[in-house]
Amino acid sequence: LVSSEGEVMSFTGVAICDDVGREREAFAAGENITVEVTYRAGCRVESPHFCVAVLGAGSNQSLFAANMLLDGDAPASVEGRGVVKCRFKSVPLMPRVYEVWGEVWGSDGAQVLVRWQKLAAFRIVDESPAGMTNGPASAVSRIHVGAPIRVGYEWQH
Repeated sequence: LVSSEGEVMSFTGVAICDDVGREREAFAAGENITVEVTYRAGCRVESPHFCVAVLGAGSNQSLFAANMLLDGDAPASVEGRGVVKCRFKSVPLMPRVYEVWGEVWGSDGAQVLVRWQKLAAFRIVDESPAGMTNGPASAVSRIHVGAPIRVGYEWQH
């Protein structure tokens, strides 16, 4: 995570968690996944608009995203240290590695407060009865890398 002195805002940490709040790096397809972004605001920031997206590893194409600029669910203001959580519901991904990226925009939707950056990575594993954790499904998943996926989500701030 990138931060430097004098910035209005920066990301200071990220955790990828399950529904009971345990930090994990591997999930089964269909599980809920919560992205917890820790930030620091050097001053009071009015209505920051967070965006969190999931991309295929090594891809620049978002598969799905939660964007406060689009849904209007931004906190009234933030100051100091805090956490924003985004819970993606029933994530329908094929077994492989995915990356979480994020950014923050100002209240006007034009000013970039935290630039677009990679925050973390996680894996979807095959929980089939055969116990395969990686196999032929990874080749099939390449077909879906560019396919946009709409996943339900909710913010907590």
